[in-house]
Parts: sequence; structure tokens; C-alpha cells
Amino acid sequence: MVVRRSRRCASVRSQWCPLHHNATWPETSRSAIIPNWVDIIAPPVERRCQEVRHKLAIPDGAPVILFLGRLTEQKGVNEIVVAFNALCLSRPDSILVLVGPQEKAYGASLEKMIEELPCRQNIRLLGPVYDDGKYEILSTASLFVTLSKNEGLPVAVLEALALRVPPVVTSAANLPEIAEYGAGEILADEHPDAVAASLRSLLEDTQRLHAMGERAKTLVRDRFSPEVVVPQLLTLYQSLA
Repeated sequence: MVVRRSRRCASVRSQWCPLHHNATWPETSRSAIIPNWVDIIAPPVERRCQEVRHKLAIPDGAPVILFLGRLTEQKGVNEIVVAFNALCLSRPDSILVLVGPQEKAYGASLEKMIEELPCRQNIRLLGPVYDDGKYEILSTASLFVTLSKNEGLPVAVLEALALRVPPVVTSAANLPEIAEYGAGEILADEHPDAVAASLRSLLEDTQRLHAMGERAKTLVRDRFSPEVVVPQLLTLYQSLA
């Protein structure tokens, strides 16, 4: 009822706008799909990234796989850990860094699971990190991974893209642009062994990984920068004046 009475319906992705897909409602012209935006972020100086690696006891040259967000079932964090454990069989030098606030019961279960895994020495479990500290950890990563079960438009993935860190995501991340630009990987199979194989394939091809990082920055500039998104918001507001 609220949507029917609204003059416009704005959403970050078309999947989340009830007017955009409901064939029984002819008012699709009232819908506006306007994504989140992120700034193109200048990577922190190398010294700061080295300090992060030292603080987290990450050996020089070790590939870093990063999850940044809420540590919840919806984000698929348990599945990330299981996939990483499989990856460690062939890449024992890799490090998984999990950054974000924990739901109490889920966090306790996650910590217990990690303690029982052979790869536990390769996992760094942190709390939330903000501002420059967040960007320094992102810049330390070789890959960003999230196995979300549902999303609107995940800002953490956009921030990773802006810092040239290729993301590995599920289709539920609602970012088909990643595949369009070749800026990361959208998983066709979310089984932990398949996720591990995707991570392994990317880590073993450093040239491909670098090229993905460059295309990631281009994607943000073309689709998710303030210069692109803010005019869309202004147009929406002006239509309501």
C-alpha cells in the first residue's frame, strides 16, 4: 500500500524495487534504479600495507583472501572458511582475513569451527575496522570474497573494486557488472570445493589477477562513482519538485 501511494520508488538494484518487476502494477515509470556509490580510493602507501601484514603476522608474499562485512549466516562466512580450508591443501601459504562484527551465537560457532580446522593457523579473525584502517586491510588483500545468500548492493565489494582488489562473489551479490567488466568472478557453483578451485585458479595467475584489478577500478569509475551516481539522484529529486 505504501509503495502504491508513493510518487517514486528508488532502489539500488532492480531486484529490490517492487514496482520494477511486478507485472500487475503498470507504474514501472515511477521506479528509479540508482546504485550506491564509492569514491575512487587512492591506495595507502606501501609502508602502511607492510605494517598491516606485520601486525597480522602475514608472511611477505603470502596471498591474502579477505572477507569484510558482518560475520553472519547471510554472508556465508562459514562456507568461506570451509572453502579456504580446502584451498590450503594446495596453497598452504595463503591467509584468510575475516573482518567485521560478529553475531553472538554465530560468531561463537564460527570461532569453534576455526579452532578445529587444520588451517586454523592461516586464519585471522578480527573485529570491525573503520576508516583508514579498513582501506589499509583492503589494499593488503589479493582477493575479496563473499558468499552472500542475498544482498541489495554490497558496499564492501564496491570498496574492494575501487581499490583494485578483484572480488569473488555469488550471483546474490547483485553485481553482474563484475562479469561484464571481467573485474572478478561470479561463482557458478557455490560448493566449497568449487569456491576453493576458483580462488586457487585466480591466485595462480598473477597477470590475470592484476588485469582484473585494473578493470575493477574502471568499473567503479564508469558505474559507481559519485560523478555517475549523484546526477541520477539529482534527477530523481528534481522530478519530485
